[in-house]
Amino acid sequence: MPTLRRPHRKSRGGCKECKRRKIKCDETRPSCFNCTRYSVQCNYAADKSKQDGIWSPPAQSSNSPPLDLSSEGFQQTRDQSSPGFSPFDSPSITQLGQSWGRDLELMHHYCTVTSNTMACQESARHVWRVVFPQMGYVHEFVMHGILSLAALHKAYLIPDKRNVYLTLSSFHHSIGQQTFTSLLPDVNCSNWQPVFCFATIIIAYVMTLSTQPSCHSQPETTPISRVLELFSVTKGIRSILLPFIPQLNDTRLAPLVTSVWLLSIDGALDPKPSLEQSVLPGDTFNALSCLRHVLCEHTPAYKKADYEKAVATLEISAVQTVCADVNVEVGAVLLWPFFLPDSIIADTRERKPLALVILSYYAVYIHTLDKSYWFLRDWGRRLLNDIEKHIGDAELFRELLEWPRRHIDGKA
Repeated sequence: MPTLRRPHRKSRGGCKECKRRKIKCDETRPSCFNCTRYSVQCNYAADKSKQDGIWSPPAQSSNSPPLDLSSEGFQQTRDQSSPGFSPFDSPSITQLGQSWGRDLELMHHYCTVTSNTMACQESARHVWRVVFPQMGYVHEFVMHGILSLAALHKAYLIPDKRNVYLTLSSFHHSIGQQTFTSLLPDVNCSNWQPVFCFATIIIAYVMTLSTQPSCHSQPETTPISRVLELFSVTKGIRSILLPFIPQLNDTRLAPLVTSVWLLSIDGALDPKPSLEQSVLPGDTFNALSCLRHVLCEHTPAYKKADYEKAVATLEISAVQTVCADVNVEVGAVLLWPFFLPDSIIADTRERKPLALVILSYYAVYIHTLDKSYWFLRDWGRRLLNDIEKHIGDAELFRELLEWPRRHIDGKA
């Protein structure tokens, strides 16, 4: 007589992770057996859009929606994918997400190599090397950002496979950007930290792209337009995350800020500290004083305050850089766009000479980190070359460009 098979009781109230894995959940709360076994977050909440799931490579890709935050001063981060290239000898980019081997390669490279190149101080490196991956294990879009950054680094290191890794980078960035964009309208106490992580990765992504030539599928871009993109992203992220910045010091992400903001800008600062041990040129403060004098004479009255603030912020950034000695974090060059008045950005977009002159002095700041960060390599020189093309033959502006040119060319 055949044995009767015991009927199987379906688990209809199982957790989201067991449902995703299509395995039986014992419905133990607060954490079921399977989630406890695999050390993952157990969630019995009603299904919602997949934004906090445990990371697994997506089965297919799609074009990322634009970061449409124009009301907040945040312009779309353009898709910089390489044209018509598939790293698997197939036109289907779907295979990118299905390649566990490739993604594991990128993750290993990020944890062992890339993360240590994103900062100088060990406390900040720890955030990139440990905290970001831990955030990515829980928040899929952060993991995609991590893999995108690793792929960009490998594209830089291995020129022969550059297109392979640029394609991978674009793929992961676009997938992560979709969730990031969907979260922006409702950044709150429960999600601001992963949003901050991906926002930081976006800034690094944009800065890295600034060293890449334009792809054929995009309108021609220039170093000035790329730096404007960086400014827009920085200002947009600032407007979104500013309410949560005071909480940052109480989180594991704090070193990303404390390693850069070494002095409170609200306190009394030494206006001209010695630059002897700094990466900045020794005559930086004198050059900024001369620049301020010229701008005061030639700037329209209604814009004088904004141009004065632009120069003053360069001076504050120099003071912060002095305090860092030779261990200057890349965030130091973001201090200026963080506080840059919108009118100066608008004048730069219109290629007005006075705004471009200030930008050329900022190019020197970028150039000082040229050898420290692979994603800034030769950016300051390219930016100054582009500025000179737009300045023309006006003697006054040409004279003001002598200081940036002398230090970027190393002839000081």
